[in-house]
Amino acid sequence: RLKAATEAVRAAFVQVAKTATVKARNVLRTAARKSGKSIDELFDTVSGGTGEISEAQFAQFVSTLPEHDLGSDQVALVYKEFGRHGLRKPGFAKALQEFCICERSTEIASSFEAAAAPTVRKLEKGELFEVLEGPAADGAVLRVRGRALRDGAAGWVTFRVGEGPPLLKPREKPFLFALSAAPLLQSFDTDASVVREMQQDEVLELLEGPRPLQGPSEQALHAVASKDGKVGWVTLQDTAGNTFASPSKNLYMCKSTIAMTDNFDIKNCKVLRKVDVGEALEVISGQEEDGGDISRKRFKSVRDGKEGWVTLKGSQGTIYVELSDSHFIADQDISMRSGASRDSPVLRTVEAGEALLAKEPPKEVRPDPKMGARARSLEDGKSGWIVFAPGPRAPVKPWKAKYVCKAPVDITSSLAMQEGTVAVTKAEPGQSFQVVEGPALDAISGQRRVRLARGEEGIVGWATLRTAEGKACLEVA
Repeated sequence: RLKAATEAVRAAFVQVAKTATVKARNVLRTAARKSGKSIDELFDTVSGGTGEISEAQFAQFVSTLPEHDLGSDQVALVYKEFGRHGLRKPGFAKALQEFCICERSTEIASSFEAAAAPTVRKLEKGELFEVLEGPAADGAVLRVRGRALRDGAAGWVTFRVGEGPPLLKPREKPFLFALSAAPLLQSFDTDASVVREMQQDEVLELLEGPRPLQGPSEQALHAVASKDGKVGWVTLQDTAGNTFASPSKNLYMCKSTIAMTDNFDIKNCKVLRKVDVGEALEVISGQEEDGGDISRKRFKSVRDGKEGWVTLKGSQGTIYVELSDSHFIADQDISMRSGASRDSPVLRTVEAGEALLAKEPPKEVRPDPKMGARARSLEDGKSGWIVFAPGPRAPVKPWKAKYVCKAPVDITSSLAMQEGTVAVTKAEPGQSFQVVEGPALDAISGQRRVRLARGEEGIVGWATLRTAEGKACLEVA
């Protein structure tokens, strides 16, 4: 009975502390926003450039914020929530920035008055939204101003209507960690210049995205080459708008069997050969005549190069030959592939000027889907875009400050692994740790290390994330 009563008291205390922390955190956020400074500016000012804020520095900082009535005990609750082992930039940002996840789709409006404001776009379920102002009441509706992390779309959204459930629910500030090395790009474009290489196990602050890369498509044609009848795929137009083959302006197609003769006069001519249905004929410019009811042109057969006169339209209206809408002429030498994809094996080169007969209408070929996220490294502050193929091989995943030991690893008292460094303890497989600092690159060993804490033990020390051979010692839980 005594144990049950103790647990009840502890649970009640935890709930009271949690409620007080949330209230104090909300007040702090509002006050920090009104200061007009960014999170980076505030952190650098408060920490004095040391990279860590003490509880006394945090309390002094809060005392300078406008319009709040927090007591010292409430300020201490917030500090202990986010800086139990020292308040660094990620924890400081988590305390003062507010992120929510959309539980039910709602409109992002360009101004507070939703009824009269143009819609920016719809905030979809599952999207992250950073709150920058509010909530403010619009009658029975609570609204907040912020930006969607996916694409930076900014405006006002409905937070709650009356006593109904909130449309936005709190979420922690998002971070990413690198599963493998990948380029950090200057812009959201696979061809953009590289800021630098992102390293395995590096942690980054998510600034924008992830979202799909809306790249232009290209046009491919499934066709038969005129010279040898080879069937394959060619690119008509690439993603940059460059054209490689154009619709023919002087190729005709036989629609009904007709004779090719040696001169224009149909009553005084010699039959050279039969023109078959589906055969392609190239008109010889300047050799066109109209014989009244009968229209005839001089052609060269694409198949065998034979030249002669052919009737286009008979006296009874029969169409024998007409301008082809399925022939293309190569504007330059182009590769004929076995498939529509650029990665398909090349069958042969189609030479400039060669005719191609389409087997089907041109096909729009979209590049393999790509996702992009703009992020900033916690190590050197450099930011850029990570562009990647979605799926299990993506180079980044969401990060949280909790690691689990996968292989025995020494824990030391400092980041630098100097020669003769003695371990204070050892992490064993299965043990879980909270990250206090890092990951950070040890300039001496060249390995990425984290400062760990564990339960009631408090700060334990620094440990290496993976061996020089790449074997993981600690992984994100």
